[in-house]
Amino acid sequence: MATRIPLGPIHSAPWGAIKTELLEPNQPVYEKVLRDALAGVELGAYDEDIVVWVSGLDCPTVATLASLLYRLRALGCGCYPDPADHEERCPQRAEVDR
Repeated sequence: MATRIPLGPIHSAPWGAIKTELLEPNQPVYEKVLRDALAGVELGAYDEDIVVWVSGLDCPTVATLASLLYRLRALGCGCYPDPADHEERCPQRAEVDR
């Protein structure tokens, strides 16, 4: 699986952000993308249900939600306020490219 979640504003559906071996939605892959974006966040039972449900949606939806989560994390770390700089230089960036 190759994943390139956008870390800046998204202006069109990111269909190619999550590559899978299959031509159709791949819930286990999408769920991993979401769980990676939520790493370290305590989840309750309903949160878990929602992660599973959302991972059954299409690639652009999952990629956009993951992007929003990563961008919110970037605001929290405050290391590079400019999204372009953050995308290239943040130490957490390595966690996004898989």
